Amino acid sequence: MPARVILGFLALALGACSTASSKGRVEKFERTVPLSSYQRIELAAKNKKMRVYLADDSDKRREGLMQAGKNDLGPEEGMLFVFPTDGYLSFWMKNTPLPLDIAFLRADGTVINILAMKPYDLSNYSSAEPARYALETHAGWFLRNDIEPGDRFDLSLPAAGR
Repeated sequence: MPARVILGFLALALGACSTASSKGRVEKFERTVPLSSYQRIELAAKNKKMRVYLADDSDKRREGLMQAGKNDLGPEEGMLFVFPTDGYLSFWMKNTPLPLDIAFLRADGTVINILAMKPYDLSNYSSAEPARYALETHAGWFLRNDIEPGDRFDLSLPAAGR
């Protein structure tokens, strides 16, 4: 009987590790690019303005809003991921504790699709067609501001961000 009990506990422990790992909560993550080093710009769509961190190089795009807490992202703030060319974009929420929404944008700033992303979720959240930009913000921001596919953000980006 003790061997069965030990095997049972071992199976439960392995199952718990597997579940935690699939949620992305197990891995320790340390930022290498502090949010304070990101350039900040203002974006607007339908007369709704927001300030965004500009993730315009591979290191900043890789870390994005990982480990960002409620105090790191104000209610009218987000992060704009800038890519050098159009392509199908895919994101996940590894090491990301905040629920976020993501909008994929064409090169002219037109919204392609908007998705709701769950904290720590390792699922892929992808653009419906080739996109140049991805805009992450607090969950519900696009809905609250009546921003939907087909709307256009003014993307007057600094030269380095294009």
